[in-house]
Amino acid sequence: MSTELLYTSAPHGLRHGAKGFCTVLSTAGMSINVISKLESISGYRQFFSADHPRYAENPIAYAHQIFSVGGIQASVISRIGPYGIDYTGRPSNKIAHHVVVEPNEMPAAGPAWLLGQSVIRSQWLGHCETPSSGPDIPSGNQSSRICTQWRNLAGDAGWGGVVAEAVASADQTPLWIIYSLSQRDRLLELMDESIALLPVSLRWRATFNTFAVKVPPDVQCKIRFVPEGTEEAKLAASGKKAIDLTKPPRITTASRWVELARGTAKPDPVAPIQVAPTEETLEAPAEIETAWSDPDDGMGSHQPPPTPGPPELPPEASIDKGSKKNILIAVGVIGFLGLALTTWLVATQLSDTNAAKLPQPIPPPMEPDEPIETPAPSIIALETVQLDVRYDQKQAVRLILAGLEPARTDAAPTELPTAIEMRGVARLPSSRRVPADDQSESTVNPTMSDPDEDSAELNRVVPSAPDSIADDQVENDSADTMIPAAFVAWGADPFSLPEAESYLVNSTKLVNAQRTLDAHPLPTVPPQVSSIKFFWEPKTRYLIADASLSLKSPPEKFADQIAAYQRYVRSFSVLMTKIDTIRKANAELPNRLKMIGDDFLFQMKQPNETLRHLWQEIPSGNRFPERVNAFRQQLQDRLDQLRDPLTKQQQAATISIVSVCGEIVLTSKDAREAFSILKSGQTIDVPELVFFDADRAVIDRIPLRIHFSW
Repeated sequence: MSTELLYTSAPHGLRHGAKGFCTVLSTAGMSINVISKLESISGYRQFFSADHPRYAENPIAYAHQIFSVGGIQASVISRIGPYGIDYTGRPSNKIAHHVVVEPNEMPAAGPAWLLGQSVIRSQWLGHCETPSSGPDIPSGNQSSRICTQWRNLAGDAGWGGVVAEAVASADQTPLWIIYSLSQRDRLLELMDESIALLPVSLRWRATFNTFAVKVPPDVQCKIRFVPEGTEEAKLAASGKKAIDLTKPPRITTASRWVELARGTAKPDPVAPIQVAPTEETLEAPAEIETAWSDPDDGMGSHQPPPTPGPPELPPEASIDKGSKKNILIAVGVIGFLGLALTTWLVATQLSDTNAAKLPQPIPPPMEPDEPIETPAPSIIALETVQLDVRYDQKQAVRLILAGLEPARTDAAPTELPTAIEMRGVARLPSSRRVPADDQSESTVNPTMSDPDEDSAELNRVVPSAPDSIADDQVENDSADTMIPAAFVAWGADPFSLPEAESYLVNSTKLVNAQRTLDAHPLPTVPPQVSSIKFFWEPKTRYLIADASLSLKSPPEKFADQIAAYQRYVRSFSVLMTKIDTIRKANAELPNRLKMIGDDFLFQMKQPNETLRHLWQEIPSGNRFPERVNAFRQQLQDRLDQLRDPLTKQQQAATISIVSVCGEIVLTSKDAREAFSILKSGQTIDVPELVFFDADRAVIDRIPLRIHFSW
C-alpha cells in the first residue's frame, strides 16, 4: 500500500506547534523517520516570485529518488513546484507532494509514466489530513519506442538511448542534463522515453529529478536535470558526463541503446514486472556494454584484454657472454653495409627525379575508351514526411445503417466488425541531390506535396476516369532517370524489394473511386505499426498504407481511437432513430404544430437524407443542436397559443418530441466529442525508410511518421 506526504506553507501543520513550511498531509501510521526524510527532500529554488510576470516559467521538479531508512530502501515519486502566495502574504510559497511506492505496486511502465498519471497532488485543500492510505497506484506497461521527444529537442533520438545506457550502467556517477526554461515542460516526456527503452526489471532503477538543484547527498538520483545559468549547470558543463540540450553535441559512440532509441534495433519484448528493485539489485553490476562506464568501475566485461608480451625463453636457450660479444660485432658490420647501400639508392633516385623534370613533348589528346563517370548523387537531409492514414468512411456508414434497428428496439448495441479499415497515401520526396554539372531540364527531383493534397488526389471522384492519381505530376521521374531500388529497410536490416503486384486503391471517402496500381508490397514493417500493409509504387513514388485495427486484440496506442470510433458510429445510429421517432410523432400533431415539425424535418424526410444531413452537420459545430433547441422552443411556444385542447394521442406525441429533442442534443454532443478525438488522431513515429540499389548502396533515406485520423 502506498503512502504519501504533502508539504507546504500553512498556519498550522499536522505536528503540534508546526507552522510555516510544514507537513499538512501524511498517511496514517507513517514513521517519523520517513516523514523527516521526505521533508528533507522538499527543498525548492524559486526563480520568479508569484508577483513576477515570468512566474509561470518556474520549473517543476518531477522526481523518482531512492533513499534508505533503517536499512530499508524507499522508492519515492515527487512533484515540487511554486505555489503562489502563502498565508502570510509572501509570494514565494511552494508545495511538495511525495508518494512512497511499495515494490508490489510498481507499474511495469516505470516511474516517469506513473508521474504522468493521476497520483500526484499539485494543490492543498486548506485543512490537515491523515488519510488511511496513499493514492491508488495504477498498473500499466509500455513498449520500447523511438525517442521522438529527444529527436525534437536534442536533434537526435539517440540521446534517449544515452540516458537509458547511463541508467543501466553500474557506475553511480550522476549524468547531468542542462536545459533552458523554455524546455522545462518536456523533461518528464524525455525521461519516460528513455525508461521505456529499458527492460522492465531495470525501469524502477531509473532515478531522476527534472530540477535537481537541492538533492541531498544520501539520496540516489542518477539523472539530474538542471536549468542553464545555475551553479549546478556550470559545474556539470565542466565535467565529462553532461548533455546540454541548449546546444547538444553529436553522439560519437554508438551502442545498442542508441540504435534502439533511433528505431534501428529490435526492442526486447515487454514482460510483466517480476521483482522490485532492492538494495542488492541496485548495486549489482549491469551486464551490458555501455559507453558511459568508467574503466575502473569493476566491470570485468569492460576491461580491455591485457597486451600480449614476448614469450619467456627456456633456460637452455639463454646466451652466454662470449656469444653476445660475437653477435654484437656481426650486427655492426651488417648495419654499416646496409647504410652504404641505402645512400647509393637515394642518390640514384634523385638523379632519375631531376631527369624527369626536363621538358617533354606534349602528347596529342586521346579519346577515352569508356564514357566518363558522372559524380554520384549525394544524399541530403529531408524533413519528416507524414503519411496520413484515414478511416474508411464507407465502412462507418454501413455500421451506422446496420445499427438502426437494434437502436430502435432497444436491443443489443451495434456489433462492430473484427477490424476497422484505414488507408492512406503519400508521395515521397527524393533525398538524392544530382550534382550541379549533371542537372538538366529532363531531370526532375520530385518534391513532397501537402499530405492532405495527396490524399485528396487519391480520393477525388472522377466518374469518367477512375485513375485519379495524377501521374503527370511525376512523369519525368520515370525509371530511366531514377536509380531503381533493389532493397528496402526500415532504419536497418535491408530486405529484397518483392516483385510488383496489382493493388486496388479504394477511396476512404463516401465515393466509389478506385485505382489499380502495380506496386511492390513491403514484406517487413516496423513493430510500431504491425497492423499496416505498405506498398511502394516507384514511378509516382507513392507509399500506400493499408491498415486494419483489430478489435479483438486492439493495440494499446489506439485504445482511445477505437473507443471514439465506436462512440461515433453508435451515436449516429441513435440520432437517426431519434429523428425517426420525431418524424412519426409529428404526423400525429395538429396542422399548426405539424408545420413546425415539417420545417425541421425538411432535409431529413428519409433515412438516407437524414444520414447525409447529420454527416455534414455534426462535425461542423453546434448548428444542429441549436436547430433542435429552436425547434423544441417553437413547438412549446405554439402549443401555448393553441385554443383547442389536444387529444391524448396528440399530447403523447408532443411530449415525446420534446423529450427526444433533449436526448438528441446530448447525443450530438457525444458524437462531436468522439469526432474530435478521431480528427486529432494518433501519430506514430517509425524508423526512416531507406532504399538501396543492387549493390546495397543507399540511394534514398526518407524520415517518416504515420498519422491515423478521420
